[in-house]
Amino acid sequence: MIKFSHIGQLHNVVQTMLARRSFGVETGVVAFRGTVKLHGSNASVVCLPEGLQPQSRNRTLELGTDNLGFAGFVLDPSRAAAIRTLEGELRAAIGITELGADRPLVLFGEWIGPGVQKRVGICDLPARQWVLFAVATLDEGAEHKRWFPLPEFGERYAEQGIYSVADAPSWTVSLDFGDRAALELGADAIEELTNRVDGRCPWAARFGIEGVGEGIVWTPQGAHFGDSDLLFKSKGKQHQITRRDPGSKRKAAALDPEQLANVEVFVIFAVTEARLEQGFEVLAEAGLSVEMRNLGAYLKWLGNDVRRECAAELEVNGLEWGQVSRAVTNAGKSCFRKRLEQFAF
Repeated sequence: MIKFSHIGQLHNVVQTMLARRSFGVETGVVAFRGTVKLHGSNASVVCLPEGLQPQSRNRTLELGTDNLGFAGFVLDPSRAAAIRTLEGELRAAIGITELGADRPLVLFGEWIGPGVQKRVGICDLPARQWVLFAVATLDEGAEHKRWFPLPEFGERYAEQGIYSVADAPSWTVSLDFGDRAALELGADAIEELTNRVDGRCPWAARFGIEGVGEGIVWTPQGAHFGDSDLLFKSKGKQHQITRRDPGSKRKAAALDPEQLANVEVFVIFAVTEARLEQGFEVLAEAGLSVEMRNLGAYLKWLGNDVRRECAAELEVNGLEWGQVSRAVTNAGKSCFRKRLEQFAF
């Protein structure tokens, strides 16, 4: 199982750069490329000499333990042949052929289309698609991933339902982490671009479909390419996983952690409807149904996700996890029980 790196938010990157500067590292200006964030199910393929291994976000997939049909999609003979052809092209294009054919190549993507998610434009695509957004290999003898630029595919694999996010519109923003005023301007630009995607998904529009988009993923370029600590996302207002101050001019690209007065305000901020709903998606991806015996798995994911995603807010507001964990758990229990009641009727 080779997982994709966690994607934080802009304020996490700002904190990372501040920490680096405290150790004497010159941060300066970093260029970022933004690509459309697709609201689907994380889906990747590990290309090995012995075969193709499809994966969801947290587990390997087989035909008998599939996730939304992705394993069946990958292991279809004609499609598997196309993926092998694509693998060969990518190995040659990114120059890792000389590293040896036994070096795994991981194709990270999003499985999108009808029945995968709700309330976004790409739900109305005529068929499901696998859209690649990153490609990596593992350094020999280590778990460290080495990232490579993802090229455009054009329509070469469209018949097989395989695409590259590089074929969609992208944006470039430079952020100066040594100049707060310049950084503010960069954040304003990210906010504006994210709001555009929120109103009209560029990927759906590519296929003549009008609808909401999820947001943008920002990847550092140049000398910083491959630095996963600088990778971040900006989500549109309809997909925000936290509830920021209504008076804030930025929600998708906040530069600082939210100021939260107490535990109650923290829970309102962190345990949103979007996050609670995401927990049910995680259960489904793991092959678990919404029933009382799986409440523990749901609460475990929720606690871990809040603790990881909101670590900066906990720290800046002087809150300990022990102070908020019970309230987070109670909110999760309430939501889970309501979902059980809905299923009962």
